[in-house]
Amino acid sequence: WSSGFVLSTFSSTWKSVEGGYNLDLDSTYYGLVFNASSVFTTNILAEGKPYGALTAYKTNGVEDGYWVLQDVNGDGNVDYEDRSVVGSGIPQVTLGWRNEFTMGQFDLNLLITGAFGHDLINETAVMYQPNLTAFRGGNALETYSELEPVYNPFLADYFIQNASYLRLANLEFCYRPQISSGSKIHDLKVYAVASNLLTITSYSGNSPDYSLASRDYGLSNADLGELDPILTGNDRANSMFPYRSFTIGIRASLF
Repeated sequence: WSSGFVLSTFSSTWKSVEGGYNLDLDSTYYGLVFNASSVFTTNILAEGKPYGALTAYKTNGVEDGYWVLQDVNGDGNVDYEDRSVVGSGIPQVTLGWRNEFTMGQFDLNLLITGAFGHDLINETAVMYQPNLTAFRGGNALETYSELEPVYNPFLADYFIQNASYLRLANLEFCYRPQISSGSKIHDLKVYAVASNLLTITSYSGNSPDYSLASRDYGLSNADLGELDPILTGNDRANSMFPYRSFTIGIRASLF
């Protein structure tokens, strides 16, 4: 048996912002499904804030079809200035754990990975929250059926969700049959491999994998643009779902 374990941590703070002012980034949710007047930016770059800070409106749930937004700064109005940092797109800890077992003619290899302490903007949940203004009854998934329908589709703190996970990323079983002397074949292996076999997480979006870069706009923009490393923690609704794969094969070497 052999094993290898890697554990890493990350932390950061913006010391200064060029120009001496805070830059709000990523005007994301508008167009096909989202209301341009009510949904603002997802990331903030600001002095004293960590890299990967995610912003949203803090809410007290839904009442009579409207998100009840909190007046965070206490000025008597709920507006753009009441957005708060409600999460981080960067994991605090990541790990990788490799194990290799050998017994006679059999090998078993497995890889466990994980990331903890990061959040993701669940864009799929934002998109499929029942909307009383547009697409009424036409854009609902059973996964998000518990969400109350709203007239004002804000980017609420509800949609910034903890995405910590632990995953059995790879499992490989090998059998090495005996080869008769004088055979032209050597190092013969019969193997079966399963990838992304099991993920333990409470996250309900497409994938809990942390996102270190995103495009500036969501589904509604025809030109998605280049990946921007400032825009972290965005689990786009049009991103690929994770999938399991199973492979069976034979590996051999010839003289």
